[in-house]
Amino acid sequence: MNTTLSFIKRKMQQFDRLIFRLASILLLSFFITGIAYGKEHSSLDLVKNRYKEAIKLSSNGYKDSPFLFQDLFNSIDSIITFDKSINKEIADSLALYGIYSQMEIANVQFYSKKRDYFTPIQSIKNWRYYNAEDYRLRISVMLFEASFMMKEGKHLEALNIFLKGSKMAEKANDYLYMGRAKYYIGRILTEEGDFAQSNIMLDSALSSYKKANYDIGLSAIYNAIAMNYKDLEKYDSSLVYYKKSLSHFPDTSTYKRKMNFAALNNNIGNLFLIEEMPDSAYSYIIASNNIYRQINNYLDIIHSNNNLARYYAQIGNKDMAIETYLKNPPLVKESKYRNLLLPTYRGLSDIYEKGNETKKALKFLKLYNQINDSIYHQNKLKNIEDKLHEEELEKRSYQYELLLLKNKMENRQKIGLGIFLLLSSAIMGAIMKNQKKTIKKKKLIIELEKSLAKEQLATKELKKNELEFQLKFEKDKFVKAQSIYQEQISIYNTLNEKINALKNEEGYLRVKQIKELQNWINHSINSLTKNDQMNQKLEELEDSFTFKIEQNFPNLNENERKLLGLVKMDLSNKEIATIQNTSVKAIEMKKYRLRKKIGLEKNQSFKDLALSDH
Repeated sequence: MNTTLSFIKRKMQQFDRLIFRLASILLLSFFITGIAYGKEHSSLDLVKNRYKEAIKLSSNGYKDSPFLFQDLFNSIDSIITFDKSINKEIADSLALYGIYSQMEIANVQFYSKKRDYFTPIQSIKNWRYYNAEDYRLRISVMLFEASFMMKEGKHLEALNIFLKGSKMAEKANDYLYMGRAKYYIGRILTEEGDFAQSNIMLDSALSSYKKANYDIGLSAIYNAIAMNYKDLEKYDSSLVYYKKSLSHFPDTSTYKRKMNFAALNNNIGNLFLIEEMPDSAYSYIIASNNIYRQINNYLDIIHSNNNLARYYAQIGNKDMAIETYLKNPPLVKESKYRNLLLPTYRGLSDIYEKGNETKKALKFLKLYNQINDSIYHQNKLKNIEDKLHEEELEKRSYQYELLLLKNKMENRQKIGLGIFLLLSSAIMGAIMKNQKKTIKKKKLIIELEKSLAKEQLATKELKKNELEFQLKFEKDKFVKAQSIYQEQISIYNTLNEKINALKNEEGYLRVKQIKELQNWINHSINSLTKNDQMNQKLEELEDSFTFKIEQNFPNLNENERKLLGLVKMDLSNKEIATIQNTSVKAIEMKKYRLRKKIGLEKNQSFKDLALSDH
């Protein structure tokens, strides 16, 4: 039964945490969105407000405050990273609040079951915006880490760090951190039992705080000095400093400050009782008691009730003293807190003993001794009837709590859904409002990119065709050169044969054949020269004309394209026939077939078509 109930409670806590994280994430998103759209507050102002809200929640005992500080830390990290409008000074201030957030996480976790302050401090040191060269960041982390060492009892290590921090602050003329370091040094000296030296150091810290105009810290120092004087049994001096601490106490707006204020009043009342000045003690004890009741701190009410009962005893009101003492036992609902009743039972025993009520005095003395001798071993002598009775009560209590938990679960689900819908609609509205412009811009960019891609593709295709044409043109030049070379070889071979034939001839025939040979050589030279000139002219044709022929008439073969080129050179059919070593009629037939192939109209001149630069 207990296991099931514990399981349900754990689930409820997880659900609470989920709702809180959801709300925090949505609030963080809205916060960052607000910065991006240029809200009236600066980034630093918004962070300060969020930090104050988190501190207030944490001081009021909010159990999930580490999540709130972690979300604030993540928010600060995002602002410094993405908000390019902030300058270095603001960025450094934001980084300081990020470090403060991790410090608060360490502070909460130190007093939890984990007692883990190391992880958050390491997170600070590993943070990309933690600059160890920055004096403010460095000394903040240094003093904070040393304060935890002090609480763990590592006094020597902590003392060395505080002394180093004090020297750093003194070098920088920073009276605030100088006072803070000296305050912690005084605390260490107190725990080591050197109250006189502690007060000297605390007086120095007091002077530094006053120079820094840090009035909010004066109360803590006055309180520490008063506690030292109390331990030295200098009660008059202790009262003076307790009253100074009370007069400089800041507002009691948070749970933690109310607790400290109540404790301060209770200590003053206790000192007056030690000095047997009950009339002076009464107002402080009542003030303390009222505050504890206001914040429902029943465990500390026991201390206040003990002082109030002592007050009644000192003024001789025995009945009121007993009545006040007897209010304490019902307040202790867990056995681990029974040690708080030791002063109560001792006081009751003393009152009854003075009144000669021996049995009652013995009864409460036994209770005192029972708690004093075995605080951690209670309720072992209960009989079977008590156990059965407790089981029955537990069963009923379980059923009742289960019903309450179910109702709370349903209510929290509704609240969580409401928060989610409300914040989601607000964020989505802000985002959708600005998404339309972004979509339009993206569409325009996509269209421009498509147009540019098409142009680039067309340009690449054109370059490809030009390169192919140039390659083909170079191949044709090579083929022509080879043809000329072969023709020259043929002429040289023929010439060689005729020269060899002349060797066997004599007289008139030899002269005649020499003249014929000269005529043949001249004719061959003229033919080669003319062919070379024609080939040169063909090569000198504009690349654009040849390229356009290939583009407009891709179905033409090489000879047909050459024919169009010769027409462009304004050559007659006879000249073309001579160049191509064929008859005029053959050229006319080629032109006729070419006219049909390119679809030339009857009223359109073949020559004009070629010269029009398709």
